[in-house]
Amino acid sequence: MLMDAACALVVCDAETAARLGRPSVCVAGGGTTTGGYWNDRDLTRAGELREALGRALDQAGWDGPPEHVEVSATFAHQAILFGRELGLGPEEAVVE
Repeated sequence: MLMDAACALVVCDAETAARLGRPSVCVAGGGTTTGGYWNDRDLTRAGELREALGRALDQAGWDGPPEHVEVSATFAHQAILFGRELGLGPEEAVVE
């Protein structure tokens, strides 16, 4: 079966780690998911990315949205799509 994948990691800086009483370098949570590839999906949506972020946040024990998200997008429209799927606000607020 052909498929595509998404991955999300939750990380933090040393100041945040100290405030949370955690080690200064750690991966707090990770989430992965896969979905249908190319013609088996709606190319205007990236639900797997949203699901992967949810899994990462759950694993990290976070109950709110992240303060910062870094996306890896090959094309500009992907940055907008990913930002929209992750609920980062209006398209103008999404940057790579």
